Amino acid sequence: MSKNTLTLFMAFMLMAPIFCAHAQQPSLSALDRAELAYLDGDYAAVVRYTNDALNDNPGAHEAFFLRGAAYWKTGKWSLAHKDLATYAETGGEFEQEAQSLLKQLVTPPASRLRSEVRAGVLYSDRVVRPNKPIDDPDRESEDLGTRFGWAIKTQSHEWLSILYRGTHLQYLEVSEASWHNEALDAIATWYTPTGQASVEWRVGGEYVRRDAGPDIWRIRSRADTTWAIAPQRHIGWLGFELGYDRYPFDDDFSGQTWLLNGGMEHYFSRLTLFWDAYVLGHDAKEDSLSFTENGGRIGIAFVATEKLTAGTSLRALNAEFDRYERVFGIDRSDDYYAAELWARFHLGPGWALGPYLEYTTNGSSFESLDFDRTIFGVDLVLNLL
Repeated sequence: MSKNTLTLFMAFMLMAPIFCAHAQQPSLSALDRAELAYLDGDYAAVVRYTNDALNDNPGAHEAFFLRGAAYWKTGKWSLAHKDLATYAETGGEFEQEAQSLLKQLVTPPASRLRSEVRAGVLYSDRVVRPNKPIDDPDRESEDLGTRFGWAIKTQSHEWLSILYRGTHLQYLEVSEASWHNEALDAIATWYTPTGQASVEWRVGGEYVRRDAGPDIWRIRSRADTTWAIAPQRHIGWLGFELGYDRYPFDDDFSGQTWLLNGGMEHYFSRLTLFWDAYVLGHDAKEDSLSFTENGGRIGIAFVATEKLTAGTSLRALNAEFDRYERVFGIDRSDDYYAAELWARFHLGPGWALGPYLEYTTNGSSFESLDFDRTIFGVDLVLNLL
């Protein structure tokens, strides 16, 4: 045996145990390859390698994190939620990272069916009886009311969901001031590969029955974009909507509507700051009834304890009506302001109690619409998954 051959033989004998040990740990090798694939942005390979790792070793918890992160990057939200939640329960090294991904607002709910039902009692010191003349002292009064709300959202595909919601308000004595509305939307949502932005398009309709005002049938189409920055702790959105409002008993009010709005939500540990602004236009058949409205809102929400969340918000808007005097003999413009305080007490899994207090004031050139109002109420909320 030559000297070179002997050297190669001895080197092979020394390395053989290492090769054998490596061959006996396929799950570790698969995890290594999955990690490298993730760093290279090859998320399909990450899923393939983590599947191999889990087949060889179901206890390789890091594979759940890597696969969940890969699903998150490619917009497969329900799969990402399942893997990341599984990993977070293990308390592994990357638990905080997993929890951070789970909390991102651009991630849709993992459940394919969500519903909320609420029932509440409220008090208002200004309730209008529309069947009485404007100058009648009994036209306005204070009253107690009951309110019921419901919402059901089903997700038939990763990108398609159907949302149905409604509210019914009935005052106990002034029944003429009750109102009811229902809405149905089909929502298509697309997510970017990074998981930090989404584009949403919804088509839907709404029905509003108001004893204190005209009934409305409304159809609309809306596009929204949402994005996350720095990193995912500040969520911004921008939306545009086109629609048509049909007033069955006051056809001159019927016409096209458009809405442009946007806002931001900023997250600081237990505190959330949010603000938004909008411009709304309504072009009625009778041009003198057309109007333009613009306004905005700013507020904060604070997580005081695990079972208590509270917040406050301020709203303001201005509405200008085109040649309103042609119909009613007086020009009209409104300046509306509202302040709200609210809280949410979590009573148990899926149950919450929500008291709120709202003060509003409307300065209008139309005398019957110039008012101050205080509303206090409390809702019992049930969330079902």
